[in-house]
Amino acid sequence: MYVKDVAASTEFYEKAVHLEVSEQRGDKVFLRGGMPHHWIAIQLAPVGKAPGLAALGIEVKGKAALDEVAEKLRARGIPFRAGDGLEAERVAHSIHFDDPSGNPLTVYTDMVSMPTPPAPRRVEFLDIQHVVLLVGDIDRAVDFYGDVLGMRVSDWFEHTTAFMHFANGWHHGIGLGSGMGRGTSGLNHICFHTPDLDTTMRARATVQRLGLKITSDLLKHGPSTSTGFYFQGPDTIIENSFGARWFDVDQPHTPRILPRTRESVDVHWAGLENLELGYLKTERHDTIPAG
Repeated sequence: MYVKDVAASTEFYEKAVHLEVSEQRGDKVFLRGGMPHHWIAIQLAPVGKAPGLAALGIEVKGKAALDEVAEKLRARGIPFRAGDGLEAERVAHSIHFDDPSGNPLTVYTDMVSMPTPPAPRRVEFLDIQHVVLLVGDIDRAVDFYGDVLGMRVSDWFEHTTAFMHFANGWHHGIGLGSGMGRGTSGLNHICFHTPDLDTTMRARATVQRLGLKITSDLLKHGPSTSTGFYFQGPDTIIENSFGARWFDVDQPHTPRILPRTRESVDVHWAGLENLELGYLKTERHDTIPAG
């Protein structure tokens, strides 16, 4: 992640996202939530560049799988470069390239593993479950992530957002959104995976105690069935959620096309369209300023 203030963002990820600093190398701070060396790395945004995505890391199993991705990029005429290795990136092998919308990606294998688990935390996450990226052309993006990275579409929000899953089976590891009024590339949010409702509520209480803005409070998504909340960080929006659908990747799956409505974003709103209290409606009308 590119950030505007490394110290402030480090404090945010430690206190609000419950991660632990694993190492600092040069201008990069690495933070983890499990045995892998890091879940996220932050560094100061270059002059003239806004805070946001520096590169989305995607793990593959082994050098052969990494070479296969590189070959698919060559076949598409997409330039890429080899990574800087263990010394700088804390992974054995990696390649760096952009998706068709210009979102920077790093595909890697064999990350350094830490010798001991993180210290016990008030809230412990299972992993980063997904990110949502902005894209300019949804069809090109879906084709690219499907062909080059082997992802599959789980569901659609009409023809504006595609939820795509990796081989680990979670409903979406990457969401691709277009026409969202926020540009044609960049990071929309990061979701950290909680194991259950109790952990989610502890995470929410922490956010409230820290005085951070909750941008979308407890809701249950129609596509993934996950329950969680969103809050504003210094550089991006963070989601904490649990209960996402899981696919057996060997079983056939037909993606659904869901309407982009409030009820699809939060299924608990279904059936409430005409629900109101007459006396509250009257009170609201009575208190409208005259001029």
